[in-house]
Amino acid sequence: MRSFVALRYASPVTFRTALSLGTIVAALAFLAWLITFKIVDSDFWWHVKAGELLWNTKSMIRVDPCAYTREGLPYLARHEWLAQLLLYGVYSLGGPLGIVLLRIAAAAATFGILLSLDRRNLWPNAFLCIAAAIVMRQGFIERPQLFSNILFAFVLAQSFRLLDLQDEFQDNTVEK
Repeated sequence: MRSFVALRYASPVTFRTALSLGTIVAALAFLAWLITFKIVDSDFWWHVKAGELLWNTKSMIRVDPCAYTREGLPYLARHEWLAQLLLYGVYSLGGPLGIVLLRIAAAAATFGILLSLDRRNLWPNAFLCIAAAIVMRQGFIERPQLFSNILFAFVLAQSFRLLDLQDEFQDNTVEK
């Protein structure tokens, strides 16, 4: 049987690592609690129906099929087709619970990407992400913008990484 001292030295978990992991778990739990609310956006049902039309016809919607005030006029929301397909697919497979889980996953992905920018300071940055999530709560509704949040965080992270690479390259060229 291994002693407590041997186990302590076998797994080098520092206080900072434990604090970071604990804070991340608490932040994810809070985020899930914050983002868990019923489907409130009345446009959601239109997005699901549009996704269903896209899926069943295997073509883009050209004429607005549902709006009686725009009967026969061109369909304007062509830029949302991929999000509409995803919302339809998730709703078809998981119903309202699937949409709520998608919303939680999108929020977790968004803030996970942002937290990856500074891995050395995870626990203080997690509190900033919690504050941002409170402010952005209405931005995580079941609309196509849900995916825009993830893409914005991804582009922001890649931009910072590119700037870091550029700084490293300049530092290396100055030293030589």
